[in-house]
Amino acid sequence: MKKVISLLFVIMLTVIGCSKLTPAPEIVIIDVNPPGGLAVDSTGTASITVTFENKNDVDAIITNETIVFQDTVGGSATESYPISQYVNANSVVELTTTFASVPALGGVASGRTMQLTFTGTDAYGYDKTFTVSTTKICY
Repeated sequence: MKKVISLLFVIMLTVIGCSKLTPAPEIVIIDVNPPGGLAVDSTGTASITVTFENKNDVDAIITNETIVFQDTVGGSATESYPISQYVNANSVVELTTTFASVPALGGVASGRTMQLTFTGTDAYGYDKTFTVSTTKICY
């Protein structure tokens, strides 16, 4: 019985120790394509592809995407989507967002922009979180 309790104690210390020592995932955006706008296909569907790099040894899961649309005349709209994109440690992954339509806001002459923000957590359940955003993108 003492051996079982000792073994459980060692396992518990290992789990707690790993959660304290494991850093948050280091996710960075290395590319936005097309640069400075949206790609529009022949059906009128717009899309943008964001490329992420995980710069450390912690696997990550991107869990949410929030898009803030703004114009220069004071209009804005926000859309948020739950997603599940796994990012292996020390790897690169692409995520494409497709828009059936984008908010018109003040119109083309108003200087419209959007900014994509992604949040997530480590893949190990240690609640190590991260947030990364694109620069403002004209559309």
